[in-house]
Amino acid sequence: MWENIKQKWAVWTEITPPNALYDRTLLWGYFLLLTVGIIAVTSASVDITKASELGLISKQAIFAFISISVVMLSSQIPIWIMENKKTVFLVLFGTLILLFLTVMIGKKVNGAIRWIQLGPINFQASEFAKLAIISYLASYCSRQYERIHLSPISALVPTVVIVAFLVAFNFQSDTGSIVISCALTMAMFLLAGMRKIQFVALSPVAIIGGIAYLSGADYRLGRLVGFLDPFGTYEQQGLQQSESLFALSSGGINGVGLGNSIGKLGNLPEQHTDFIMAIIGEEFGFLGLLVIVFLVLLISFRIFKIAYESFQLTERYKGYLAVGIGLWFFGQSFGNLGVVSSALPAKGLTFPFVSYGGSSLIAISIALGFVLRIDYENRLARIGSAKRKA
Repeated sequence: MWENIKQKWAVWTEITPPNALYDRTLLWGYFLLLTVGIIAVTSASVDITKASELGLISKQAIFAFISISVVMLSSQIPIWIMENKKTVFLVLFGTLILLFLTVMIGKKVNGAIRWIQLGPINFQASEFAKLAIISYLASYCSRQYERIHLSPISALVPTVVIVAFLVAFNFQSDTGSIVISCALTMAMFLLAGMRKIQFVALSPVAIIGGIAYLSGADYRLGRLVGFLDPFGTYEQQGLQQSESLFALSSGGINGVGLGNSIGKLGNLPEQHTDFIMAIIGEEFGFLGLLVIVFLVLLISFRIFKIAYESFQLTERYKGYLAVGIGLWFFGQSFGNLGVVSSALPAKGLTFPFVSYGGSSLIAISIALGFVLRIDYENRLARIGSAKRKA
């Protein structure tokens, strides 16, 4: 009896046994980051305004519950439905319409029009647009796999589509979504086999477009100036990144302790969203940030591993979809850390699963559910292949 219990315990505690339906490492990483997010938002929002702090905390708890539900639901959707061309284009153009609708009737906050107010909830379509772009690029790269590295104009159609999204993001003053979308597009084209000469040919267009975008509004140039000299422009553009650096330096190695942050007392703007990692760094120190970086690397590695397994099974759409989601999660996580540490200019990027906000949390949770579904289907395919060989 005791030996039987020990055997069952060994199987249960094995990270991801061969007969598991999902990658347990991925799930544990997700749950841990989600837990960190709830704790961090609770701590960061305690002194934002005494009247609204409880509302922010309860909202984030509700968003976390919805996030878990969404992961479970999206993991039940067969990938062939997502791969269907009609589904891809319906999601793509539906999201694009929502983006332009946001520009027309959206709520303006801090000079940006990114949210549609639905009662007590602010819906941000740009977060879901990132997933729509990934799904479209995965579909295009898998269908045009043999043409991408041969035809010099093979990237023309998807480039036009992505530019339409960039125009919508520009109207919303959403620099973060522009940067993430451009990086995802270039990375996925390279992974699909685009020749370096094609990539180099597109680079001048990207550079000219970037310069035009930066010079199109004073606040964008201001962010760049604030990044280059945060302390010299402390009273204006450099306030966020200066206060973020102050918070990180106060935290040191071990941190000042949960709830003891000084940066959250009104000095650091957006401390519960874009700059929540500064509060975590102050309260839990460099070691706390290292733990979060480890979780990000762990989740990213597992997602890329699932993508690799998809390519091994010649499931190109699944592979590109998982790669795109992995790049999104990895890029946005380290992009946010780059802004917080003043290694990058401020762009308006949340930290996945940790920052306050329903739209970003739910969008990345849907994406994680798709990755779990891909992993599940890959496991079934391997089991079926093993049975046929036997």
